[in-house]
Amino acid sequence: METTQPFSIVAQTALKVSTGVISNQSGEQLGSFAAPKIEILTTPQTLWAQTVDRIEVPFAKEYDQEEYFNNPALTMMGFYELRRIIRSLGVPTPQQEDYYSEPLKGQKCFVVGTGPGREIVWYSIFGASVSGLDATSKYLEIAQRKVTLAQEYLGRQLPVDRLYQCPAESFSWPSKEYDFVSCLFGVLNHVESWEQTLATICNSVKPGGKIFLSMYGQNEALVFELRGQLGYSPSILQRRTEGGILLGESSDILPANFPLPEEVAEVLQAQGFSDIMASGDLALAALFPQITTKKNLELFKSLIAQTEPRLGNRIKAVNDADELLLRTFIYEQKIPRPLQDYAYIRFEGTKV
Repeated sequence: METTQPFSIVAQTALKVSTGVISNQSGEQLGSFAAPKIEILTTPQTLWAQTVDRIEVPFAKEYDQEEYFNNPALTMMGFYELRRIIRSLGVPTPQQEDYYSEPLKGQKCFVVGTGPGREIVWYSIFGASVSGLDATSKYLEIAQRKVTLAQEYLGRQLPVDRLYQCPAESFSWPSKEYDFVSCLFGVLNHVESWEQTLATICNSVKPGGKIFLSMYGQNEALVFELRGQLGYSPSILQRRTEGGILLGESSDILPANFPLPEEVAEVLQAQGFSDIMASGDLALAALFPQITTKKNLELFKSLIAQTEPRLGNRIKAVNDADELLLRTFIYEQKIPRPLQDYAYIRFEGTKV
């Protein structure tokens, strides 16, 4: 379990590696190392996929630039989620501070839904040979740029093979090709035929390989159940509506499915995965305010005191926003709640 070190320290690592927000500190022109190629296979074809793409394109750049600052709970979740994945792949936490030993070298990985490049940067820094896809070209461009910046920052070529523009449901998945596949942050929720697509993704994993998923929680998650009582906007971007989600203050419905955890587990089991684990992220921490004014932080602490008195006692004297979020996040990792309380559900399984 991670220690509760000051979030300012954790955040520096998250910014440099996990989110890929890496500056060109030397001031020199980029180009010392080859950028990963983007190959356009097919653009979204169905009405569902086209709607997802239309909403995601303008959102991509805004999300990439503002996630860390406006949505700290999501940034923290992403940081710890990737640390857990790397640890599950056999890399202990202390070794995760070494960005040059390449402990995953020789492993082949595929990222389903690259988004702004968080997983691509992380896995390749630790030596895995990485490919990935996204249906939205803007995300691929951002991911490509982040890999380039990471290479300049580290002074070495990263093993990112190819980035594909292609909806997950349209990709020609190879059989038994990858040592591990990851599909995080609810990507699979936005695939219309999520069961069929997950089955074909599973088939691409080698025997003994792993799959890592994170999907949206149910409408009963605390952040949705208690949203009307908050008195402020939480740092979870989405709101739920019939047929999908609403991002930020948008009224455009982003199409989404919300399968039950047991339904996802059933697909994994049917495709030959064992040791399937399901756990949650962002229950109490999902309630953390987007704008951390003194008033909002006090409202947050008051709500926590009512919802989880033991945690409320631990944080009542904490006034620093970063420390408050970190303590809440760590608490709910150590003391799990029912899965229905979480905004995100993680799945991990091993291919037999």
